[in-house]
Amino acid sequence: MKNTAREICRNLQRLFRDKTEKSAKAAAPNGPAVHMDDETRKAFDSIEKSILAMIRQAFDPAILHALPEDGPMDDLRMALAFRPYVAYEAWHVREDASEKEILAAATAVRAGRVEKLESLRDQSRKLDFLMVADENHARYVRLLNNLAYLLYVWAHQAKHFGSFAAAKCFLRALSLVNVRKAQVAPSFSEADVETLVEYVSEGAAELALAADYHALRDWESFRREESAKLDAVLKKKGGK
Repeated sequence: MKNTAREICRNLQRLFRDKTEKSAKAAAPNGPAVHMDDETRKAFDSIEKSILAMIRQAFDPAILHALPEDGPMDDLRMALAFRPYVAYEAWHVREDASEKEILAAATAVRAGRVEKLESLRDQSRKLDFLMVADENHARYVRLLNNLAYLLYVWAHQAKHFGSFAAAKCFLRALSLVNVRKAQVAPSFSEADVETLVEYVSEGAAELALAADYHALRDWESFRREESAKLDAVLKKKGGK
């Protein structure tokens, strides 16, 4: 890239950087802070207790299986919809911008006409994040960790009952949580949440069916006892 184009590119980067900094300041005028409203906080309180209870129930030998109910799933939806960061619009120069494109934009760059420079903006990086290392962010990450562990427990329980169908659902849900947890800005879209809930619901239905099947007695013992009961009833009726 020639000196002229290189200088224009530096000015373009400076222009975009200033625009991004203003956007960040507008998004968080008093510094980064994540607000959690009362309804969301209640959902977090509720789902954290529910997850712990379901883990304990899964380990309780006196309980055949412990599966989610509608209430906890609604709380989970609200909790996962929370954003533990401040998002703002960002402007970055495309890495593949050609020298010809840079030179053609010289007039707009010198005039500071950002709206005329959209073609040089990296379309894959139009949103940046201010990560907030506060209680709310820590709580969100803790929720994802606990949820992942619960799904891991359920997958093992599904294997115990011999249900690959249930285990597959829980393992897919676990993979979804782990992928989102590893993001630079961990979050779930509305579609992500519904996919997760669908996996859990399908897994729960399959696990309940497998547990009921597992609880059935062997045929010979069942046949002998039930046959004896039937014979006794028929004999009693015949005696009348």
